[in-house]
Amino acid sequence: MPPPNRSYTRRPPDGRPHPGHTARRLTITSRRDSSNGSRSLEPPDVLEELEILDEIAKRVSGDMVNAGIANIDTLWTAGQDLAHPLQTYRSLALRASPHNTAGLWTLIAWIHWRTGNRREAWPALHLAKKLDNDIDAAHYLTVFMHEWADPHNVPPVTYGRDPGQTLDQP
Repeated sequence: MPPPNRSYTRRPPDGRPHPGHTARRLTITSRRDSSNGSRSLEPPDVLEELEILDEIAKRVSGDMVNAGIANIDTLWTAGQDLAHPLQTYRSLALRASPHNTAGLWTLIAWIHWRTGNRREAWPALHLAKKLDNDIDAAHYLTVFMHEWADPHNVPPVTYGRDPGQTLDQP
């Protein structure tokens, strides 16, 4: 049996990079914690990236959730695909600290409900309510889902604009 490959980059068994692949090595730096003198191994900028993601996720609450739902509904009524916003919200929700992601999970549940995917909407909605039970949109969505409301029969949410006004109008 060949020895395991201990490299951080994936290479074929002969050791050469894949054609067209640029190998990137992960450099681990040692940082000394001044409070107790211990060393921690962290990839560069990972902690900074996590702090930024947490700050973004933390801001998706209250009025931002309502505005997000209004934007989702605007895209939905225009017949646009919601896969990209769904992927963006899910990626952020999975990478940020869980206690900051209730608003994101509410938006994820709303997208799933609007697109008729109740099976995926329920777990996201339960997670959103578990993380923060004070999100109004999550409570409204719970009622819609329990009452089996058809997303096509619920008018789109408008937030901060008249119902006939588009996003590009002042």
